[in-house]
Amino acid sequence: MKVIKSVFVISISLLSSFLPLSIFKPSLPVEFLTKAYAQDAQSYLNSAQNYLNKGDLENATLNINKILKMNAEYPLNMLSFMMLGVIEDKKESYSEAIKYYTKSINIILQKEDRSSLGGLYGLRAKSKKDNKDFSGAIKDYTLAIENDGVIPGSGWLFERAYSKMGINDHKGAIDDFTDLIDLDPNKKSNATVYILRGYNKFLMNDLKGNCLDLKKAEDLGGVTIDNRNILKEEKKKYKCSLYEIDD
Repeated sequence: MKVIKSVFVISISLLSSFLPLSIFKPSLPVEFLTKAYAQDAQSYLNSAQNYLNKGDLENATLNINKILKMNAEYPLNMLSFMMLGVIEDKKESYSEAIKYYTKSINIILQKEDRSSLGGLYGLRAKSKKDNKDFSGAIKDYTLAIENDGVIPGSGWLFERAYSKMGINDHKGAIDDFTDLIDLDPNKKSNATVYILRGYNKFLMNDLKGNCLDLKKAEDLGGVTIDNRNILKEEKKKYKCSLYEIDD
């Protein structure tokens, strides 16, 4: 049987929300299975996605298990385990989610096409982070960055930095936030990144560096009025005027 390429994309938007799952677009070639088998499996998969979009985790699981009971092969088995991981993560059963993501990853590792590998590592890293396994999350985010088609895995880079904060690796967090900023220093949405980098600098006693980052975040205009007022108060608290940074 020739290798069937995976045809779905895992978006980095999953880091904040797994729904909707329309970003998963599995499509089963007719030559992969018999036509009837493929249609049944695709129907179950579509139903699972629809239930998941509605927050009906029980029926989503039932439909996925129907696929697995058919002894489905690649890519159905990989997709099914991945979606079970998503479900368990949403239930905050992070250890179970990690097990399912690992099954999905192991299937991909046996294939020539590994284009989905970065996304799967990122999903497993997210579950590890939420399970307070920050060291494990950092390792998986690194694998996500190395295997992701996104250049250079910017979403995973942010999450890895955040995970490094979880183990008080402030220098490592600063390095990751800096790499992320360097991609587009004047991007408005980077205001949050500057704030977080500044906070880590403060924790490393780099008071001026913290103030400079707070000022840059304010100048970018990528924060709300309320947050801008908070930034002004933060600069006063950190006495940024001592470094000739206006309050």
